[in-house]
Amino acid sequence: MTLDELKKEAGNLQGKLCHTIAVDDAIVEIIEIGFEDTGSRVFCPAHSHTWFELNYVISGELITYFGEKKITFGSGTYLLVPPGVEHSHRYNNRMPHEGIFIRWQVKKSDCSLQSSPESMYKSLYALRALEPECHRDDSHLFELLIQVFEESIRTNNNINLRLLFLRFLCSLSEIHNPVELANSHQDQSGYNALIKKINLMFNDVNPENMTAKSIAAQLHISYGHLARTYKKLTGDTLIKKLNSVKLEKALELLKNFNISINEISEISGFSSQYYFSRLFKEKYGVSPGIYRKMILKRPE
Repeated sequence: MTLDELKKEAGNLQGKLCHTIAVDDAIVEIIEIGFEDTGSRVFCPAHSHTWFELNYVISGELITYFGEKKITFGSGTYLLVPPGVEHSHRYNNRMPHEGIFIRWQVKKSDCSLQSSPESMYKSLYALRALEPECHRDDSHLFELLIQVFEESIRTNNNINLRLLFLRFLCSLSEIHNPVELANSHQDQSGYNALIKKINLMFNDVNPENMTAKSIAAQLHISYGHLARTYKKLTGDTLIKKLNSVKLEKALELLKNFNISINEISEISGFSSQYYFSRLFKEKYGVSPGIYRKMILKRPE
């Protein structure tokens, strides 16, 4: 969608989306969503809210102060302000800020029987502890927001629209509140299953086509969440493990003298021969070329 289409649909979306949603032990009240165009304004004085507020910068620049702390937000970044946090904004007229703002509240349902490790309320309300900082949208939250706007245009089914928005909030919570390990036996089993699926993918998928983001996409979770969870569970980064799998593949290919080292680099899924050679030497102590010569010198 273009910026003009976003602006045009923002008013319609406000009426369709803003409502109260009860899910599990949480009540989510969607207060306001819209497109922000600061125009000629230069300052918004210090204030705080009783709700969560997210400002997504599509273009231009937003400058926000939390006391003496100054944070500058550019295109493709967002600011999440929890309830009760005082802040002020300054706008750069040379780089006018355009973006989407969202305001919502989270309350605990009186109907919930008990709190569980998978509590929706705990997950969403935990965003209140988030420290103010500039968040780069590496997990494609903007794409989820666009889906909400597109759904508003496509259909009058407001329930689907609100469920899409709830998915956005859950993704936001997942990014900033990685699930704690070993909360329960059931959780631990889920983590073991996750690692098992990743290892199966390492064994079954051609390394040439494998990236950390493609793994996350196949598992239907955000890359950021996958990377953090994998690090917590294994002590290694996902990128490091993926490179290790690719190097093991390359090690076998080096025994085939009909394939050049550059071809081996490509087949193994590395972006360049230089990067491949550097990682290979770090892991095995010698360059791919020297390793191949060492194979030739081995006695039959």
